[in-house]
Amino acid sequence: MNLTAVEKELSATLPGKASEYSQVKLMVNGKKVADGLRKTLLLLEDQKLQVHASFYYMGKEFTTETKTVEVSAASDQLEVDLDLAASVKTAMKEVQVQALEEARVAASASASAAQSREKAAQAASSQSRELEARKSSSSSEAKTEVKSSSSKQKEVNVLHQVPEGLLGSWQVEQGELELKVDGSGRLRVQNQEFLFSIGQLQDHGQGLYQIRQGTNLPDFLASDGGQVAIGFRLVGDQLEILRWNVEQGPTSIEEVASYQRKVESSQSRQEENQSQSSASETASTATQASSSRLESSSHQESEPETSSLEESSSSESRSHQESETSAGTSQSSGLNTEPSSSSSSQKSERSTSSLQDSSSSEQKSSSDTEVGTAASSEEAAKTTWTKVQSQALAASLADQEAGAYTSALETVKAQLASKSMSLIEAGGQDVTEKVEILDVYDYRPSQQDPVQRYFFVRKADGSSQVLVRTDTQGSVYQVKEISNQALLSLFVEILEK
Repeated sequence: MNLTAVEKELSATLPGKASEYSQVKLMVNGKKVADGLRKTLLLLEDQKLQVHASFYYMGKEFTTETKTVEVSAASDQLEVDLDLAASVKTAMKEVQVQALEEARVAASASASAAQSREKAAQAASSQSRELEARKSSSSSEAKTEVKSSSSKQKEVNVLHQVPEGLLGSWQVEQGELELKVDGSGRLRVQNQEFLFSIGQLQDHGQGLYQIRQGTNLPDFLASDGGQVAIGFRLVGDQLEILRWNVEQGPTSIEEVASYQRKVESSQSRQEENQSQSSASETASTATQASSSRLESSSHQESEPETSSLEESSSSESRSHQESETSAGTSQSSGLNTEPSSSSSSQKSERSTSSLQDSSSSEQKSSSDTEVGTAASSEEAAKTTWTKVQSQALAASLADQEAGAYTSALETVKAQLASKSMSLIEAGGQDVTEKVEILDVYDYRPSQQDPVQRYFFVRKADGSSQVLVRTDTQGSVYQVKEISNQALLSLFVEILEK
């Protein structure tokens, strides 16, 4: 019998997504061998191993079933798929349901408290207005009308339905927000979903709306003690969730999350724009044909009138909405008289040739513009951090050290999407504008170690760099370049693919 120990790599897998589990421990023959699901062991050939794993799911610890693995000389890899007992699956589902219920209860309680505070504030405001009305009862009728007009203006700013621009579906990497015209909404964050309703919005102008009333609002949409206002801001195809101090007003805005409108909606708008562009080109063609007919029928006008017709025709070739009206005007201006001389006919022919040259010049300019736009779009596409590259980085980090690298928090992802984070190098130099932040990961080798945040960036000259934070205050990060050359080489290789 050969009793020589050889190195074998033990690799285990858990059912479902690896991101659902935390604090995973690999157990062999009743003893912990690794924090994670991979470990290189010294084993004997034909040795039998009893393998299982423990993990935390939504704050509670669970254990897989034990599987027997026999060491074979045929391979250096020992792979085992760990299963969950039926009782464990049931317990995990109960934990998930309980967490969702607790979240709903908390959201409901927060909404009820917000409504109570709103009612109390309205009552106090009503009493204050009544007292003010008594004090000003002796004022003139003109002042009363001014106050009434001001009161009506404030009421106009309060909306009882969601504005059209906010309607539809909005999404981030691991979440989705949907708003309907009646104020009802749906929020999905990872595996949790919340249904809520917005009863009243206040329009602050410039696409900024404050939530005044609502029910079952999630925690980050509910006001805190009446001192913090929550609202939305619409910027193009981006919907930002904001909060600010009520006393200071919207000047103290802090961004909570940022969502992008769903791709389907954007594509529909592009198709609609293309359809409108096609219709405009058809109208332009009809306009040019109408101008040619008008010019060929004009033989009686003098030279000043011919010049006026040239200007009118040029104006018609640039307009897509007023061509037919201009044509009717030209026909009613006396173009039906008999031709007076061959000189007038020659001037009309020169006018027609000038119009054709102008039209050819405009078409050439339009073609050049389209070529320039296509080249600009192609250049912009080269600098994009693609989904394939992002997935390749995630897979490589998981292979390097399973469970140690995790995707950054949603708030950090929102800062990355809105470009609101700042990177400060040693000496206080702000390098945010000099680099493009492509991805962010949190690194934690074990539960006893502090979390480190890694920024994968590309410099303006095209070179790559990996930075790690040394301190953080909100969205401002003190960073330095990593010394792990293997990780940097891995990042460079992914970018060059």
